Amino acid sequence: MSHLRKYLNKITSHWVILLIEQLMIAASLTAIIFFNVLTRQQSSQTDLLYYFIANLAISLIGTWSFQTHAGIIRYTEINDITTVLKYVTFSFLSWTGLTLFFGKQLFNFPLPLFLLFAHAVFSAFLLIVFRVMIREFYHRSIRSAKEIKTSNVIIYGAGDIGMATKRAVELDAVNKKRIACFIDDNPDKIGKTISTYRIEPSNSLHISKLITEKGINEIILATNNQIEPNKKLALAEICNNHRVKLTQIPPLSHWIDGIFKLDQLKNVTIEMLLERPVIKVFNKKTAEELKDKVVLVTGAAGSIGSEICRQLTQYPIKEMVLLDQAETPLFEITNELKSSFPDVQLTVILASIRDEQRMMSIMQEYRPYVVFHAAAYKHVPLLEEFPTEVVKTNVEGTCHVVKAAIHAGVHKFVMVSSDKAVNPTNLMGASKRIAEMIVQHYGSNSNMNTITTRFGNVLGSNGSVVPIFKKQIESGGPVKVTHPEITRYFMTIPEASTLVIEAGTMGEDEEIFIFDMGEPIKIVDLAKRMINLSGQVAGTDVEIKYTGLRPGEKLFEELFSKNEQLVATHHPKILKALRNDLCGQFEEHLQELIQEAALGNDKAIKQLIKKMVPELEREEKNKLYVVSA
Repeated sequence: MSHLRKYLNKITSHWVILLIEQLMIAASLTAIIFFNVLTRQQSSQTDLLYYFIANLAISLIGTWSFQTHAGIIRYTEINDITTVLKYVTFSFLSWTGLTLFFGKQLFNFPLPLFLLFAHAVFSAFLLIVFRVMIREFYHRSIRSAKEIKTSNVIIYGAGDIGMATKRAVELDAVNKKRIACFIDDNPDKIGKTISTYRIEPSNSLHISKLITEKGINEIILATNNQIEPNKKLALAEICNNHRVKLTQIPPLSHWIDGIFKLDQLKNVTIEMLLERPVIKVFNKKTAEELKDKVVLVTGAAGSIGSEICRQLTQYPIKEMVLLDQAETPLFEITNELKSSFPDVQLTVILASIRDEQRMMSIMQEYRPYVVFHAAAYKHVPLLEEFPTEVVKTNVEGTCHVVKAAIHAGVHKFVMVSSDKAVNPTNLMGASKRIAEMIVQHYGSNSNMNTITTRFGNVLGSNGSVVPIFKKQIESGGPVKVTHPEITRYFMTIPEASTLVIEAGTMGEDEEIFIFDMGEPIKIVDLAKRMINLSGQVAGTDVEIKYTGLRPGEKLFEELFSKNEQLVATHHPKILKALRNDLCGQFEEHLQELIQEAALGNDKAIKQLIKKMVPELEREEKNKLYVVSA
């Protein structure tokens, strides 16, 4: 019954608008006839009756054909005005045709063309004024309702997205926001106005001045163009200093029917502040390479693996095989992909890369064209206590996957490595370096092309520093930082995954691709920014506590070693490191390491790893020197 009532109300509102429009059009005709009588003093009752019958027929046909009554009047825009103009043009042409061809048969005194044109103009005037008045009345009522407690906002971006934001603010009666002005980076727009709102420059000093003078409570980022990281960070600092909220509109893909509502605004996070322009590479080449191919992803439920799977859905692959040992995350990514990409053929396998026979049978059954190997243990302090587990997964597991891929005739093998593999000071980093060496060793003795991608910390990944800091801030602190000078490189999950996929396309054989990650970031600065973004003051509201370097942790991460020669690629942000030759005893040491892991001999494992990765022992000594100094 409630649905029927809503439907009837909707129909009734349209009929009311249609009735009002007909009355306005009839009023216009009445005025024209009255003017004609006054000037020409010629009329008849029959003419008046036929005039109004013809006018009603033409107006009903016109308004129904162009649906002038169907729009929501309070949301009138230029498209609605255009519809009205189309209607009056139709009306004028209909009246003109009727008068020229049937005027003498219908009317004793037909209306002259100039009065018919005046009727069209006057009708258009009445219909447009009606819409504008309703729109203004609605907006003014909203503004008056907001006066009780209004949040003054600045919209950053005076383009199409900024205009959409303006409409969202004006039409929202729940979130009481009032636009103070726009700001924009384009100097050609500065000083101009948008619906009485002035466009101001976006330099830091001027923004601070605007915040103070206009009592700004919020700045909304509303721009298609990605703001430079340094500028976005500076804007966040200004907002933090003035206790102003900084929000960002959702991506266009999240808008509903081309519009968004204010409740979709998101508070700017540290991930947003550290985002960089997305690296664009030859996606067309990637599409050609992967067309009608089977692709297998290990660690498919992890942070990087799952994003690789999401991005692979964009390419015309034949089948995607998701392999992981984590049951619940694998279940979740599978449901997400099936829901979002129902046309992509998915095969889900719950299995461990530690199982050699299982890896062999999987590779033989599906025979993928390319394997993206993202499965690995990665938490540095925890893994220091479990050398056996590190070797079984990161080293032996990689062996199993590589050998199975070679045996199944895989064309390309893409290894997901880490900057911690460079001059490692921990077992995790050393194990990733050995995994790189395994890929190189077995790949060089086969027809399979092997490619390694190496990058730094990933924002938002499971167990990364950002979610840890968030929890500590939410609980009131302290935020725990290991050392005041510790720095890290950061990139987003989509960036890292794009690099991995593109490396599989551009790579030929036995290559390491390194991403230009920009400048490293001090972890303590990251902590301060996150505290400030939460609306609190670092050191006052939330304490920052230094806890000392953890086992296996070093102050500075590196993306390549001094012994690796860097070579430019076709893209300025992607470099290639030429591999060093492996020692002649690599295979012997590797098998011995795997045997000791089977026995659970942690002490022997550590000694063997130092033999295979001598940088580990050197870096441990250097780290001790740095800390003691």
